[in-house]
Amino acid sequence: MAIQGEPGTGKTRLSVATAARQAYAWQQHRTMNGYTQPQWMRQLRRTWLKNPRTRAMLHLEPVYGERLPQNAHGEAQIREDKSTRQIVAYRRIDSGELVLPEQAGPLSLPVLVTTPKKVTKEFAREINAAWPQAETIMVQRYDDITYWLQRCAVSEAPAVIAICSHSQSQPRGSGRSWEPAMLEKHSTEHHLVTEPAAELLPELEGILDPHDQLIGYRSRATGEPLMEARTKTHYRCPDCFGLILGIPDRLQPAKTDQRDDGSELLQQEDEEENESLKSVVTSRGWFEKKPRWCTCVHTRNAERTRQHQKSLRTPLWTQARVQTTQQKYPSISYREWTQVIDTVIQPPLRKRVSVDHVETAQKDPCQVLSARQATRITRTSEGMATIQVHHAADPLSVDYYDQIAPPPDSFGVYEYLIRFFEGCVALSIVDESHNGRAQNSDIARALHRVMRAAQSHMLTSGTHYGGDVASFYFYWYRFNPRFWKRLGLTWCQGRCNHEPIENWPP
Repeated sequence: MAIQGEPGTGKTRLSVATAARQAYAWQQHRTMNGYTQPQWMRQLRRTWLKNPRTRAMLHLEPVYGERLPQNAHGEAQIREDKSTRQIVAYRRIDSGELVLPEQAGPLSLPVLVTTPKKVTKEFAREINAAWPQAETIMVQRYDDITYWLQRCAVSEAPAVIAICSHSQSQPRGSGRSWEPAMLEKHSTEHHLVTEPAAELLPELEGILDPHDQLIGYRSRATGEPLMEARTKTHYRCPDCFGLILGIPDRLQPAKTDQRDDGSELLQQEDEEENESLKSVVTSRGWFEKKPRWCTCVHTRNAERTRQHQKSLRTPLWTQARVQTTQQKYPSISYREWTQVIDTVIQPPLRKRVSVDHVETAQKDPCQVLSARQATRITRTSEGMATIQVHHAADPLSVDYYDQIAPPPDSFGVYEYLIRFFEGCVALSIVDESHNGRAQNSDIARALHRVMRAAQSHMLTSGTHYGGDVASFYFYWYRFNPRFWKRLGLTWCQGRCNHEPIENWPP
């Protein structure tokens, strides 16, 4: 649903009224016999029961068996049988009461509102004025999402409304970026020296090819050609170990609208490339320009090609923390990490155990592992070290390490919502949704995640149809992809590397 209206026409009141209407239906569906639940209600209930995180909030455990016909009083009968592996009901962990699947779910309707930051408090005040029975929660960090859904599970209010700002599209404090991840190989080749030092020229004579072109020099005394060693670098895929080929930047078409933003580049798809222009990649800078992928040539992709399916790709990059966080929490290489692991197998990793308790850990490792906490291994000085690693080649050489607290989690609010609680929201209200009228901006992707995380969504704005035609296409494609697919149009047809939208036939 989308609402178009100028300021003061009541877009907020209409969206609150829609949430109240859905909350009323959600509260009444348990008591209305013969009531056919709408699609959004069935999917919301199923999502909450399938997600282990939300099911734990409801304090339910699945009951396997067979559902028998109702008794004379109209009550459902359950015959438990774990061997069937078919869930027919749920049992409350605290009381043991059986709950039918169509009656399970959160007590309050989960509603999410995303709005510009400057009007979040004003939006909350208007909700409290129009619908005082509802409960509102201001989302500041990603872990507030879990608290909000926990309130939905136990609150007596008809709905619990979480209010987020558009600017929370990126993690706060310690964000994430990306960095290249491929196998770097070096090979040494010997070549004739074509430009020797000036003081060596009297002792050398030139070497000519059949066309009398100078190709190198040799010693006048021994006749040996003057050679030099050159190290060549190439890169291989970490999955298929194939040689990575790419088109040099000088042969790439110029792009004036390309932004060097890692968060945006990760969302972009690779464009089709001319295979005849590809050559062996010898520079790391080619991987640092933007995330690259390898279409591995192996059995699984051969089968997918025969079935006319899209080939699976291996990312040649990995997620990493931003530079400021890496400087604050320096990490060690994988080789160093494996050496430390081999040293601290006993006592177990992540749990500091004194020398007196090493024998206990060897006899009963579970006793120690049950109380372990996540830590990070880092280099340190000798006086602060708790781990010493001796080099195999030089036993007198020692490296010192310590276990410290890991860096804090870095999740954006919307990224956390879509990753762990997709489909657990009944209604998402996107206020001033025209801010997401773009192909690949942070806010556009955040609002897209809000819509994907909910069973129903509503856009409210006074300028739905502003901007250029390309932004219009992406904006409404996110709103209802099925409409555009029925017309035979895809997301990629609006990209700049395809025919411009203005030239599409009517």
